[in-house]
Amino acid sequence: MDVPSGFNCVRQGNSLWIAGSIDNGIYYSADGMTWTQTNIKTGTFLSLHYANNLWMAGSTKGTYYSEDGITWSQGAGLSSAVNGVQFAGEDWVAATGKGLYYSVPFSDNSQAVYDMAKGYTDSLAPSVVNT
Repeated sequence: MDVPSGFNCVRQGNSLWIAGSIDNGIYYSADGMTWTQTNIKTGTFLSLHYANNLWMAGSTKGTYYSEDGITWSQGAGLSSAVNGVQFAGEDWVAATGKGLYYSVPFSDNSQAVYDMAKGYTDSLAPSVVNT
């Protein structure tokens, strides 16, 4: 497949490369040379991170997540641009133009998202974060 020009981010994890494009979605590669587009075919991606058996991507329209790096879903809770995502311990942190948000795990494997300035917002990714 022809890979478009214009990428904002690339990350390697769990023997897979993931790249976030400008306007053309998310791509993956096993070797970093041959790339395949995922099920996310549009959108501008700003950040990628892999941790705790989960891929997380920040985009101009919020977060996306994937357990395998190939099939992606849009996260709930953040609909504005997510410039960065990072994992530490049990929490995901997302950096946006509106502030920092972090996830809090619950015993049922769900996640709540908190605005560090305002409190509870919604879920960053549904019950896949701690599975």
